[in-house]
Amino acid sequence: MALFGKHTAADDPAQGATPLGLAPKSATSGPLFKPQVDPYPKGAEPVEPAPQAPVADPTPVAAPAFSQPAPGRQYDQTPSSPKSYPKTTRAALRRNQYLGNQDPWQVTQQNLLDLQEQITQTKAQLRQELLDQRSCLRHDWRQQTADLTPASPEHQATVDKLQQQIDTLNEALIKWFGTQKIANHVYFNKKRHYFLLDTTLRDLSGAQRALFKSLRGFFQGMQIPLSQLSTDFDANLASRVQQLAQDKLLTPKAAVLNQYRDLQELDDTVKFKPDIPLSAEMTKEHDDEHNLDKVYDGNQQLVMVIAYLGDQQIQTIAHYRADRMISRDIFDANGAVSSTQYFEQSSNERLLRENFYRQDGSLVLIKSYQENEPYIQLLSRSNVLMAVFNSELELTLWWLRHDVFNSETSILIPTDSPLYQPLLDIEDLKVEIIPILADYQAHDDITSQLMTLDSPIDSVLVTQQDAKTYLETQTQRELDVSVLPEVPVVMKRPTKLAACRSFSGPLSG
Repeated sequence: MALFGKHTAADDPAQGATPLGLAPKSATSGPLFKPQVDPYPKGAEPVEPAPQAPVADPTPVAAPAFSQPAPGRQYDQTPSSPKSYPKTTRAALRRNQYLGNQDPWQVTQQNLLDLQEQITQTKAQLRQELLDQRSCLRHDWRQQTADLTPASPEHQATVDKLQQQIDTLNEALIKWFGTQKIANHVYFNKKRHYFLLDTTLRDLSGAQRALFKSLRGFFQGMQIPLSQLSTDFDANLASRVQQLAQDKLLTPKAAVLNQYRDLQELDDTVKFKPDIPLSAEMTKEHDDEHNLDKVYDGNQQLVMVIAYLGDQQIQTIAHYRADRMISRDIFDANGAVSSTQYFEQSSNERLLRENFYRQDGSLVLIKSYQENEPYIQLLSRSNVLMAVFNSELELTLWWLRHDVFNSETSILIPTDSPLYQPLLDIEDLKVEIIPILADYQAHDDITSQLMTLDSPIDSVLVTQQDAKTYLETQTQRELDVSVLPEVPVVMKRPTKLAACRSFSGPLSG
């Protein structure tokens, strides 16, 4: 599975109904009944006895009112000969004589029951096919009309043709099902890139893990990879993603794109050996309990604390002066310094600034916690200021628009994510947003928003069948809805990857 990578632009078949004319086997096959021999082999018609030449008899006998059956021959005691029935009924009679001599009306009734079942299954198949085709056409129509610039005659002809095909499908839905107001399934195109967006992949709750597993089964069934988008700084992201993959919470061939890793241009194929500045007079003590080394100078003053992840990988190096931490270097899984935090000594280690580096050592981001300084500064490789942001959200939205979003991208996002509403507020957003609605009753404001005429959302994934029914019947517009497979929520203790947290704030020791 590709862990990290730069983003680029990309009813069961009807059960075989009982054949027309077949009826259930009669109870007369028990031991008190002798099986009868079929007088008419399959495929043969009843043959009347050939007329015999009259034999002269000196004593004429009056003819009986009804002719008697030939020796050994048995006929159904019916008012007319079997030959007078339609061919299909005669065939059914031949078969059912072995099954207990059912009356013809019973055979016909069974035929009707079988026909009704066949009609039910065929209509279900037709409904599915009509909705699938309409879903596909609507998807294409939306893509063709996404551009607000005036359309060429050729482009407009394509749009008109798509609309005509949609209208034809709507007419068929009305003819067979009485309404066209049936929600399509959400259409997924194998040529597009699908991402699940949220702020972090750390410390997933039981509900989040259940959602990941449900989405994995949903997309794996379509043979489409669902990649991951996260926006927080996480020096241990590589190990975290490996654990999610082992827990089968990610689809095969899924990519993982992280805001900070992307801005820092990290390359996992490049490895570094950290250079620790140890002089001859310095001494080092190892703390087995906390898996760290304490480094002292010649005067036995603490100057560094080196924390490890595992046996060899350095996680952080904290620098001390007069027993107070003045800075801390955070290392990525490749051994490179990813970030440095600076603290104020006189205010109980208050975080003053964070620097984030590219893999080549150049400064890419400065985050200041001083009131008289810009919050976030984005720098070029040559230290030229490129942009200033007043919040982490501003930086995230900038990154998404410039480095992630394009016309071939679809973003899945839980409606309870802090990024959901800000995404919808972006003007001229040229990306497909597919919300994941976990509890439509608990989020009634979002549910109502999805159904309004001015909503920018065309497709939604829900976790409850009741939610689909509600949206389908209450919405004021066309809305595609699919129900995710249900997965039990299982609480799992997250794997402890580190002894500290590493993002926008001080790391706890």
